[in-house]
Amino acid sequence: MATNIKLDSLPDKSFTLSFTVTAAEISSEKELILKYIASGFENKGFRKGKAPISVVESQTSPEKLLEEIINSLLPKIYSQAITEHQLKPATSPTIKIKNPPFALNKDWEIELNGAQIPDISIDPKFFTEVKTINQNKNLDQNKKTDEILKKLVGFSKVTLAKLIIDNDLNRKLADLVDQTQAAGITVDSYLKNRNQSLEDYKKEMSLRISDDWTLNLAISLIASDNKIVPLPAEIEDLVKKNPKLSSNPSLVSYLLTQQKVIDFLLTQ
Repeated sequence: MATNIKLDSLPDKSFTLSFTVTAAEISSEKELILKYIASGFENKGFRKGKAPISVVESQTSPEKLLEEIINSLLPKIYSQAITEHQLKPATSPTIKIKNPPFALNKDWEIELNGAQIPDISIDPKFFTEVKTINQNKNLDQNKKTDEILKKLVGFSKVTLAKLIIDNDLNRKLADLVDQTQAAGITVDSYLKNRNQSLEDYKKEMSLRISDDWTLNLAISLIASDNKIVPLPAEIEDLVKKNPKLSSNPSLVSYLLTQQKVIDFLLTQ
């Protein structure tokens, strides 16, 4: 496994991990990958899993083998670096090879660029505003909730790394392409109907992403400060009502925490 992993951090909590993967490490990983492929390999003249490694390698495309090695090695090294440097990543890293191309017979000089979960602070004036909103008899509970959440975003201070915004924006753009294709229209025609350029759409989405992150982080901070946690019975009840959520316990916990924080704020 890679050693001497160098960490460079920036004030916005983005970071770069730099390291070298040696040709020997690549060769060792190649052997492990080939053994794994061989375990399910079937070919004329050999029973399943009984073909020699040399035969398996000759029948495996170099591109596929290289891809498998990259996808196996780099996540392990990244996990090692995260543990060693006690990082808390907020998003998946981007990968850059400093001595391209990737090849099996040379060292790889790698950079992984990531971002940690940002720090957030909430201006104490927010809680004064919450009391004012709750005392307004002209607002129903839904409107109070909307006003409180708007104030929460406005009174929160956070610096989001560009990588976080870019990753979420790319995901939204990919979703937009899928949605427009499913509707039988192009992205251009969709944006034209909204009287928007692609750049305007990106700006709008970037602001929304920033607000979403700010709100989620602020809710997590309030929950932590006030020891607000979902109870096992609440988790079980929500999963019973929404069985599809059973595969995503983190989302279940967050949804319950979010509602409990909102309920808490509505009582202030």
